[in-house]
Amino acid sequence: MEWDELFLVMRKQGAEGTTTALLELTDAQRRVLAPEVAGFARAAGRWWTGDDVEYSNYFRNARRGPNGLMAATAVAVVGTLPASRIPAALRRIEIDASNGRGLDELIGRLFQVLEARKLTGSPKLAADLVGRVRETDVHSRAWFFHLSLELTRRGSGELPHAPGFLRLWIENVQRVLADVRARPSWSVLIIRALEVRDTGHLFDQPGRRQMLLTLNQEGLLARSELIDACVAALQTNDRQVNLHGLIALHDSIDPKGEEVVRRIGQYLSLIAAAPANVASLAQQRLRALDEQGDLPTEVLREATVAVLARLDKGLFRAQLSWLRTALKNRSDEQAADAREKLLPALSTGLGHPDAALQKMVLNLLAPYAGHLSASAREHIGSVAQTLPPDLRDRAAQLFIMEPLAAPAAGSVLPVPPPSAALVPITDSQELTEELAVLLQSRDWWAPADLVQIERILGALVQLSWREPEKLRATMTPLLEGTLKWLPREPPSEADPYLDEDDGAGSLLDVLAACVQSAQACAERAETDRKPQVIAQLGEPGSALTGSDFNESDLTGFGSARPGFRPKSAGPGNVLRSRLREIAHGIWWSPVPVLLSTPTSAAGVLEADALIERLQQHAAVGSTPWTLDLEQAWLRVSPADRHRVRAAIPGEIGLSRLEPLHSARAEAAFHTWTRKVRPWEYWNENPELKSSQIVALSPASAVPSPWHGLWHLPVPRNDRSQYRDTSWLTLWPSLLPFDRDVMAAQLVRDIPELGRGAGDALRAHAEGLGPIGAAGHLLHCIGLDLPDAAERAGATDALITLIGRGQLDTRAFGQLLGGQIAEHGLKLNRVVGALRGIGEAGGWAPLGQILIAALPPCLAAQSHTSITRLADLVALTVESVQQAGPSALGEGSGSDVPGLAEVAGRSGSSRLRSEARRLQSALEAARAPEGRLREGRAPGGR
Repeated sequence: MEWDELFLVMRKQGAEGTTTALLELTDAQRRVLAPEVAGFARAAGRWWTGDDVEYSNYFRNARRGPNGLMAATAVAVVGTLPASRIPAALRRIEIDASNGRGLDELIGRLFQVLEARKLTGSPKLAADLVGRVRETDVHSRAWFFHLSLELTRRGSGELPHAPGFLRLWIENVQRVLADVRARPSWSVLIIRALEVRDTGHLFDQPGRRQMLLTLNQEGLLARSELIDACVAALQTNDRQVNLHGLIALHDSIDPKGEEVVRRIGQYLSLIAAAPANVASLAQQRLRALDEQGDLPTEVLREATVAVLARLDKGLFRAQLSWLRTALKNRSDEQAADAREKLLPALSTGLGHPDAALQKMVLNLLAPYAGHLSASAREHIGSVAQTLPPDLRDRAAQLFIMEPLAAPAAGSVLPVPPPSAALVPITDSQELTEELAVLLQSRDWWAPADLVQIERILGALVQLSWREPEKLRATMTPLLEGTLKWLPREPPSEADPYLDEDDGAGSLLDVLAACVQSAQACAERAETDRKPQVIAQLGEPGSALTGSDFNESDLTGFGSARPGFRPKSAGPGNVLRSRLREIAHGIWWSPVPVLLSTPTSAAGVLEADALIERLQQHAAVGSTPWTLDLEQAWLRVSPADRHRVRAAIPGEIGLSRLEPLHSARAEAAFHTWTRKVRPWEYWNENPELKSSQIVALSPASAVPSPWHGLWHLPVPRNDRSQYRDTSWLTLWPSLLPFDRDVMAAQLVRDIPELGRGAGDALRAHAEGLGPIGAAGHLLHCIGLDLPDAAERAGATDALITLIGRGQLDTRAFGQLLGGQIAEHGLKLNRVVGALRGIGEAGGWAPLGQILIAALPPCLAAQSHTSITRLADLVALTVESVQQAGPSALGEGSGSDVPGLAEVAGRSGSSRLRSEARRLQSALEAARAPEGRLREGRAPGGR
């Protein structure tokens, strides 16, 4: 049979006719047809790409049922290809086998052909097919799994281990029961399926759990093996969706007595490291064993240490309850030994950050303190040294402790050093190395480094003027190696580098264009390097005046689609335009030095350095670039700009510099409500999120493209969409002396920033301008960033501002409290980030912030529950106790509004307990001795 004949049968008669045709072939005829069938199978696997023009159209409109062209292709594959190539070829074929009867017919035809070739008993073929099964083979490729399963059933080889096969096999209860009953050795597949990480959630269904119990009752599945597999799966899985099913399975098996005793070590490991719901399961099993009197005291001690070292409060309370019962139930001859082993282990719980839990530990220790040995009392006393003062006073009555020194007055937060100087690159080799680090990875989302970018830009301009041949010689290996993607041609003379409507390409692409211009400079003739013969760049752009601002703009950005931030708006366009100017100017209007390169890592430019650079321009007769001069002007201190103005020759640029010097904006706070996931267009009730942002309207004329910094309307209800989020870290350096304008820009974009949000906050704190309401709002939002590493950046930024005396702690605290109460900042994030200020030595300013933040939170708590507000109150207690009177600040009132009402409530909530502790701490801080030594907090022991 020729290929054309077989192809016609496949198209006209489908899988049925193809099966009949292949059964009559000889081995020689199969070998002749194999190459054509293999090529046809490849086309079946990628017909949508159109790569195979000859066959793709056949599959585009072919029937995919069990008797269609795809099925016929599968039959042809098993009937002609060598056994080693069959699995890979079949994997490419998709067959709609949703009809069970049609699937059985297809599998039957395939086995007819395999039996004719004597391959049905091949262990290698079965193993290769099983290894290629995927967990997603539930529809179009379910036939592939069923073929693999049938071959495995008929074979005599090793039972499969492939995760995809096991995952699909164990899904069907009736199939598993039938297979294990017919082949008892297959019970091992159940154990192996439990070892697959993504099968745990299957046992959330009662039917599958009952299947395992049924097989155990029939003697086909050993109970001990099932328990071992379940506990091992709990140790290795971490997804809650899997853990929920595994916990249900464990409860259905219900290990008891000796079964738990043999696995004590595994349960201890779950208590120490597993997620809280799994650790709770292990804790309950060991507690039940202890209540039966079968748990050694040493194991209880290990479990106590493991639980109390965790932060999970539910586990912590349950362990204390267990210990209280265990100490009472021990017989007299066991009691002394149990106390000496268990009570010192309780000292681990004194290190928990929650003061309420620390108090519970002391309550448990109190009745037994007099029965402990001297060494045990001394051990617990040494650990209790770290307790808050009010709890430490109580511990001092129970254990041997040194007197507590009075808190130091004032803040001991070290003053952060000034921003490091920016050292320029003066050597071509160093520049090449910096470029290799920056451009080789092309990481579009990594936060940009101001120092790195500015050093590279300054060196590209200077070296392409001074030594272009040497620069090209050192850059050539890099450009011809991993940077082959970099274009070789400089920008054209007509390049509209100031065109605000052209936002194509990221800032990284524009930076690459600067490199492209610099490496091309070696080809320029010496005479062409004279700036006098180069055309003057660009006319001054248009200005946006205060009268151009319309209140109707607060509904959106002109005609832009809702929520879209135009590429021509704001700092992104300024950065892009400046880089395009550099890329264009290096080739078409060369200058000896870049004016705007800052002299410090904060983006500040010393006036003397700028004057010196202007003199270098004057010495060679070059004209400064427009945006370069303007950016340099904005980076100079406003107090020193008059000296710079005198150094600028003639009237160049003054028509644009003066408006920039006097630029101001009127700020207004607005509540911005937007969809959290706007792309879910099918969701009729999308989740909405409300936050506060700042709108800016320019008070005077501002030249383009800078007007986008002072003109910032309120967006519509969708998320902000700024494309170059990795470059937000450079925004503060645009206006280092007008930080509130840049804060207003960052407020709405920084929540969209993944990596680098903390760097942007640090950069904002490094500036030298005053911090106002917009700056306070920015750093409030920074405390609520989702990523812990980025929140650490927010903590560092606040430490910098506080250390330099630039943060109004009371105003910041009041705004923070309002944000928590009105916009739901997550206190588990905020409290952890604020604690870092105290741990750095800033307990006094932290106390001032928190005391100002509490009144709006307590007022809102009366009608809206604020989750974890007790944590914020507890941190306030710790701050006041650590800092003493200095935490109150100057002009502090006699009390925190709303605190007395919360402390006076009935009940035993943690918020009420912490409110009472705060009342006592405030009274102690106001007392002449600075702390309350003899009295106790209301509600204490």
